[in-house]
Amino acid sequence: MTPQDMQALETFLSQLVQARADGKDPQAAAMIADAAARQPDAAYLLVQRAMLLDRALVNAQAQIASLQQQVQQMQQGQGSRSFIDDANAWGNHPNRPMPGAAPSAPPPYQAAPQ
Repeated sequence: MTPQDMQALETFLSQLVQARADGKDPQAAAMIADAAARQPDAAYLLVQRAMLLDRALVNAQAQIASLQQQVQQMQQGQGSRSFIDDANAWGNHPNRPMPGAAPSAPPPYQAAPQ
């Protein structure tokens, strides 16, 4: 276990110990108790799964925030441009060479005739 895992586990278990389950559903409680009695590693597996899901949630939230920031930056960039500034308007495509234009590469080296 890494030090980061240890810290995360300690935090999770501390929160678990302090949590209170008010108004438990008796049927759900019985089903959980039955499953825990049949699976000796139930507590370990549940904690591990909860921590994995929490990590996935944190990662997803970070990705969402990053994507929202990218969208905002794109929107701000589009808002400051004039509608006539589009160099690609009216069929102008900067990546296409002009018809009849000479190639931009220099001619290949040729040895002088002897």
